Amino acid sequence: MGALIVILPVFAFDLWLLLTTGRKQWRRWAGEGKKSNILKCLAAGLALGLWLALVVNYKWDAQTRVKGFPIPWANSSLNNDQWTAYVPTPSAALEYLGIAANFLTGFVAVTMPFKIAEFLQTVKAELNR
Repeated sequence: MGALIVILPVFAFDLWLLLTTGRKQWRRWAGEGKKSNILKCLAAGLALGLWLALVVNYKWDAQTRVKGFPIPWANSSLNNDQWTAYVPTPSAALEYLGIAANFLTGFVAVTMPFKIAEFLQTVKAELNR
């Protein structure tokens, strides 16, 4: 259950990005008739989400590899020059929740540039007052 301390803030941040920035940008594109931009953004988010959730592997240290980003949901360790997989499953629900959080992070990552641009516009407006 300690994994929820990491998973829930990631979910909350991703949902915040999706509900604030993504929705505003998609409405802007829909109003301008740029439906192809919406489809490209959704396709890129889907691909990045699947990649982060299921494909990404990285080395934690010389003896350990982990799977999934930003929340590792499985790892493997080097024992006698052979990699052995280990999926910590005190609850399969936590594993799937970690995979879902990784997918959502990738899906929402395509809206981060829009959030940065929105922030810079706000700062510029404040400075020009």
